[in-house]
Amino acid sequence: MLAELVIAAAIVMLLLGSVFSLVDPTRGALAVQPHAADTHQRLRAAFVRLQTDLMLAGSGPHPTVDVSVARLRAPLVPALVGHRHPPAAGATFAADAVTILYAPPRSPAAPLASPLAGPAADVLLGPGPARCRAGATTCAFEVGSLALVFDRDGRSDIVRVTRVFDDALGVRPIAGGSAQAFAAGASIVPLELRAYYHDRAAAQLRYQDGWVTDVPVLDDVVGLTLRYFGGGALPAGGGDGLAAACLRSQPPAAPPGRAGGEPGRELAPALFLDGPRCGGRLPYDVDLFRIRRVRVEIRLQVSGAWLRGRDPSLFARPGPARDGRRQVPDLTGVFDVALRGP
Repeated sequence: MLAELVIAAAIVMLLLGSVFSLVDPTRGALAVQPHAADTHQRLRAAFVRLQTDLMLAGSGPHPTVDVSVARLRAPLVPALVGHRHPPAAGATFAADAVTILYAPPRSPAAPLASPLAGPAADVLLGPGPARCRAGATTCAFEVGSLALVFDRDGRSDIVRVTRVFDDALGVRPIAGGSAQAFAAGASIVPLELRAYYHDRAAAQLRYQDGWVTDVPVLDDVVGLTLRYFGGGALPAGGGDGLAAACLRSQPPAAPPGRAGGEPGRELAPALFLDGPRCGGRLPYDVDLFRIRRVRVEIRLQVSGAWLRGRDPSLFARPGPARDGRRQVPDLTGVFDVALRGP
């Protein structure tokens, strides 16, 4: 009798061991699912943030103004700009950084009622658009914000708003020295400058405005690459529509044999480094006006190192995990954004 009980108990233990051997791998696989889902969610958040700003690149100002930022300045610069970066930074190319310029949607452009000149100045504004309340021509401008001043000749300059009055603004150039001189009748519009870059050491996607703000947007980013497509004709200078003054001296199409001459092709970084230069205190290559589409490739890793394996093809920063069922490979996403027409 005792022998039969021992044999029965052994059989039960054997069966239970088999069941648990089947359940444990499933439990391990299920345990990593929240981490995989978190990685997907963070990738979607990165897509939304970058896509939103890239789709606005070069937009504005107000529809009643017959010019867009994309015709006055290159809406994308493949580098970081601002006082954190010397003017020479405009002559560089970074595949993992981009600066985006645009006027906020339906931004009001106000005419200057007095000239603008000197290192700092107070300028009177003419009547603002109807969306501002009566007498509040400065409603779209805030202290510390950027603004774009431009005239009918296609000249433009970026200034910072230092004071706001009922019918005037205090402004100063963003990079020191004296502002470009603009006669009464020029226009001023609010301007957004948004830059994103990959901090490789910290594995972060970061955002900065070039002057004060520099904050992380997303952690565990192990790769960021931006590629640019376009070519063909530059926006026409002159005529009824405004265009950047530096476009007036350029042939509309690229010289034969030069990279970027065929529409839709990927633009080589060298094209953005050979000049001529535009932009004054924030210089940029005139060929940046040829960009028509941007491709963004971003790679994220799971936050917990214990969920990363040793295979370098799956993990940019390998970890100690040996069991493939308890690993979350890096996640790569790619999306394209077509820029607004100039």
